[in-house]
Amino acid sequence: MKIVVNNQLINYSDEGKGDVVLLLHGWGASLQTFDAMTNSLVRNYRVVRLDFPAFGGSPRPTNSWSVGDYADNIIGFLDKIGIKKVAVVIAHSFGGRVTIKLAGEGKLKPGKIILIDSGGIRHSSSPRQRAYKLLAKTGKQVFRIPGLNKVGDAARRRLYQGAGAMDYFEVGDEMRETFIRIINEDVRDIAANIQHPTLIIWGEDDKETPVVDGEIFHDKISGSKFKIITHAGHFAYLDQPDEVMKEIESFLK
Repeated sequence: MKIVVNNQLINYSDEGKGDVVLLLHGWGASLQTFDAMTNSLVRNYRVVRLDFPAFGGSPRPTNSWSVGDYADNIIGFLDKIGIKKVAVVIAHSFGGRVTIKLAGEGKLKPGKIILIDSGGIRHSSSPRQRAYKLLAKTGKQVFRIPGLNKVGDAARRRLYQGAGAMDYFEVGDEMRETFIRIINEDVRDIAANIQHPTLIIWGEDDKETPVVDGEIFHDKISGSKFKIITHAGHFAYLDQPDEVMKEIESFLK
């Protein structure tokens, strides 16, 4: 489905009935990476997911955006489709960064938050080096997902386009500037303001956002739970879907 939010076209999916679960994907990914998780959650929840502007089926913004701009876009999107209350936000990587911004600044007050391999900790390497490393590896990681060879070629191409096709050096000046603005914003202090029950899930072998980042968020977010998933990298929910869903379902009870 498509909707226009503040002159920005947004591609989204809205399935099921009940309390709202909002799924927010990572940088370079798309709502499609949550297909399996949605199939599990939709039995008991209304599951809403969208493509962030510049990814999946949502076109690029016409100017550079900050984390705050993406956060404001989420608020506008929820308002536009009539959602007044979000029971749970499940956010991966860049989606986690946006979620921390939203919840930490009080713009969104979900019942619970689940962060999976969340971004948001600024590191010392240059933005150019980190951008290339992160975006290049994103696509490769998706193709290491067990069982992906079972999907059709067309679906495989769409998933690749959603999860790894936007190389930093080819995305255009506006998106380069957007990426630099985003990775240069450290949200650990904002995370300290979060009072919502929070589960933090991390892939033990995550090289893009290392486990120490999860430990920092766990320390900052009072009362949070921290679960490390073995044999999983930056896409823990794809590398070990059953284990991650087990943790999610236990947390939501």
